[in-house]
Amino acid sequence: MTTTIADLEAPPPEWTVVVQRLPSGTGRCLWSARQIILDDRLTAPQARCTLAHEILHARRGAVPQWQHEREESLIGQTVARTLISLESLVHALQWSTDILEVADELGVDDHTLAVRLEHLHPSEQAALNTRLADVTR
Repeated sequence: MTTTIADLEAPPPEWTVVVQRLPSGTGRCLWSARQIILDDRLTAPQARCTLAHEILHARRGAVPQWQHEREESLIGQTVARTLISLESLVHALQWSTDILEVADELGVDDHTLAVRLEHLHPSEQAALNTRLADVTR
C-alpha cells in the first residue's frame, strides 16, 4: 500500500496531537492516551516532518522493542519519500546543492532530506543524475 501526503496530514481517528516541552526527542506516540506529542521548540519544517513520522507510527501500530530500529528506519524512509517527490527534489537540487537551502525549499527538515537522498531507489538516482547533468551542460 502506498502512503500518500493525505495519510500523513491527520492522525488516525480518536488520536489527538499535543504540543508541549519534551525532555528529549522531537516527538512521540503515547499509545495509552492515543496522543501524538510534539516538542514545542520545533521549527515549522521539523514539526511537519515529525508530525508525519508520528502519524505513520500511530497508523501502523506499536511494534515490539526488538523491531524498533527497523520500524524507525522504515517510517523515516516512507515519510521522506512521501513528503519529497522525485520531481520536487530534482527542481530543488537544480537550484542549490546546499542541504539546508534545499530542505528549506522543500519545506522539510534537513534530516528528512538526508534520509530521502540516502535511500533513493537506483532508478531515482539515475534520473536525478541525468536531470542534474542536463543543468550543468
